[in-house]
Amino acid sequence: MGSFLVRRRRLVMLLALLATLVMGVLGAGTVNALSLARFEAPGSESDRAGAELAERFGTGSVDLILLVTARDGTVDDADVEAEGRELTRRVAAFEGVAEAASYWTRGRPATLRSEDGRRALVVARIPGDATVVRSRILPALVPQVTKGSETISVRSGGGEEVFRQTVPQARQDFLRAEMIIFPLVFVLLWVYSRRVLGAVLPILVGVFAMIATLAMLRGVLLFVDISTFALNITLAMGLALGIDYSLFVITRFREEVRRGATHEQAVVAAVATAGRTVVFSGMTVAASLAVLLALPFDFLRSFAYAGIAVVAGGVAGAVVVLPAVLASVGGRVIPKADRDRRAGGFWHAVAVRVMRRPVLYGGAATALLLLLGSPFLGLNFGVADDRVLPASAPARQTQEIIRAEFPAEETDALQVVSVSPPPASPGTPPRSRGSKASRRWTRPRAPTWRAPG
Repeated sequence: MGSFLVRRRRLVMLLALLATLVMGVLGAGTVNALSLARFEAPGSESDRAGAELAERFGTGSVDLILLVTARDGTVDDADVEAEGRELTRRVAAFEGVAEAASYWTRGRPATLRSEDGRRALVVARIPGDATVVRSRILPALVPQVTKGSETISVRSGGGEEVFRQTVPQARQDFLRAEMIIFPLVFVLLWVYSRRVLGAVLPILVGVFAMIATLAMLRGVLLFVDISTFALNITLAMGLALGIDYSLFVITRFREEVRRGATHEQAVVAAVATAGRTVVFSGMTVAASLAVLLALPFDFLRSFAYAGIAVVAGGVAGAVVVLPAVLASVGGRVIPKADRDRRAGGFWHAVAVRVMRRPVLYGGAATALLLLLGSPFLGLNFGVADDRVLPASAPARQTQEIIRAEFPAEETDALQVVSVSPPPASPGTPPRSRGSKASRRWTRPRAPTWRAPG
């Protein structure tokens, strides 16, 4: 393949440019087509319980919480109660809201009232697709119900509101990270290659991988829903794999030129050796990510779709497009100091020195890695909640107030749904009605949604 890429290098570069433009057009709408996935497993016991609650009882888990604070007095004052009941009515009447309740409409349970009596909660259930809830219903509802008045102030929180604020924050963080990463990577690559083109080409391959991934995901979206988490994989792995795979090829190309090969011969050798390494590495990474397709969570399967696509884009860019470019302008990626040098170099000397004393250098490297990783010994993993947001985020501030001042968190309530056991056949011992009991467990004193009747 290397010989073909050398002979048809102009055609390959032209086709690569046209393909990039076409993929850019196809992938332009991919970001807006991605779905806002929940941490749910379709068909799981909890998913079936939620469907049963919604279909038979018209109720379910709380999605939105409004924290109502009395500007003067307590939430038991008559004027505050009137405002609270009116707010609850407005939330319940909003399009898309299935039900709403509050401290004042539920008989004043202690769990919906802060310990000092200055705050109370309005809770609402908003069923439907996460994308619709977070991108349409909540953006229209929250500004209207959090305006407050002279009597009360209102803040929004709850699971859906937390993740609605998480998505734009995550996108902003990734864009900020890319703005830092691209210049920093360019500098590091320039230090390594000592040529501007040698630093730019790996980055361009990474960009090519990202564009190719977005285009391929657009095709996958015709058949399945893909979570916005796929965008994170595309940005992170696209640049990383593009640079990694390109350096394999470029380094091998430079080694062959140092040995006296022409640029064309060096490209052929690089594709035959480093290219094989890149393809094997890509297949390994893609196979590892493909395991996620077997998991029941949509957002994890989205990692697989994006990961496999970005690997394919990175391999194509490094093994097909990059060699054609090197065959045309390969001399510009070789430092002037290396053109007359046939062997050796700093990294070669380091490798020889390490191989002479593998135990000494291997032990030192292991000790350094352990030292760098020691801060993670106290790392605690958990389910994502409002604490993934910065401290200035309104939803996080609301949830922190609820944790600190309320005796229980409504969003932590656990629903247990059951049906009556089937009639026992003659001669069969009666089964306990508790085999599938119709109960609902909550934290102590936690409020419940009441089924009609």
